[in-house]
Amino acid sequence: MKSRPTNILPAVPFLLLLFLSPPSPATGAAADASVYQSFLRCLETNTAPEDKISDLVYSPTNRTFNSVLQAYIRNSRLNTSSTPKPSIIITPTKIPHIQAAVLCTKAAGYQLKTRSGGHDYEGLSYMFNFRSIEIDAAAKSGWVQAGATLGELYYRIWQKSNGLDNETNPAVLLSRQPESVNFGKRKSDYVQTPIPKASLEWIWKKMIESGKTGFVFNPYGGAMDEVPATETPFPHRAGNLYKIQYSISWKEAGVEAEKKYLGQIRRIYSYMTPFVSKNPRSAYLNYRDLDIGIVQPASKNSFDEGKVYGGKYFNGNFERLVKVKTAVDPHNFFWNEQSIPVLPSKA
Repeated sequence: MKSRPTNILPAVPFLLLLFLSPPSPATGAAADASVYQSFLRCLETNTAPEDKISDLVYSPTNRTFNSVLQAYIRNSRLNTSSTPKPSIIITPTKIPHIQAAVLCTKAAGYQLKTRSGGHDYEGLSYMFNFRSIEIDAAAKSGWVQAGATLGELYYRIWQKSNGLDNETNPAVLLSRQPESVNFGKRKSDYVQTPIPKASLEWIWKKMIESGKTGFVFNPYGGAMDEVPATETPFPHRAGNLYKIQYSISWKEAGVEAEKKYLGQIRRIYSYMTPFVSKNPRSAYLNYRDLDIGIVQPASKNSFDEGKVYGGKYFNGNFERLVKVKTAVDPHNFFWNEQSIPVLPSKA
């Protein structure tokens, strides 16, 4: 086995993209010059002069705006001419930059969106730093920041364990550049009772007939069952046999191609209804799927809208999460299309 390096991942500055869009149909229009300057002054007031925060702020007139905007997009569906564009982008390198961005965004009346977590299939967030990983092999536990990739996690575990005892160079796990970026869509389900053989054969037939949709099965049980469903927000514990990920990818651009392939995966999802969890039909948050429901901005029915998808992702933990959200963000400042809503009295 190759010798292990002393450092796990190269030290990198935080680079979190904060997207700000005015709460109006004019999303994507260039920010008004006076608003932009006022916003910039606010950032400068709330950060250290030596940070030169103005170097980290981009408006659509900046020549690198598009390259910053498109960095780390891993699904071409989320990078088209019709994709809503922000009015301003901030690329903070320190925690105080993020704090200042939140304060100034709220003061300016903008809507803030955070690019974090590159595994978001619907593009609500992407992260490429905030990626530290701490592994305690003896305690069989780890602390993983949201920006880490699975490869980086495996690499860190390898350094702390006797795993990966072969000739593969572990450095391949650290690559963040995909060979290609296609169009794609993902959906998920949980199976709680065995699917009969005859039904599996029928599903296989439908999958082939549908075209390009594929299945990935992730077995549950074991240590997953040992943690109570109410212990963490993730509720899919004892009683689940396995998780299904439905996936479809394509290379052809255009509305017709998207309609064709989205139709294929949605039909397969419909066919699976009798065989998966019910009341609710559960889903996995990390396989984000806007088909199962969204909440509208500034909606007066945000709780009811959020309960549709929130019940699927979080089951019985949803209302507890709503109470936490209401306590820490009563005005629902941190909103996205599938965020946790606040209680109706606070909406």
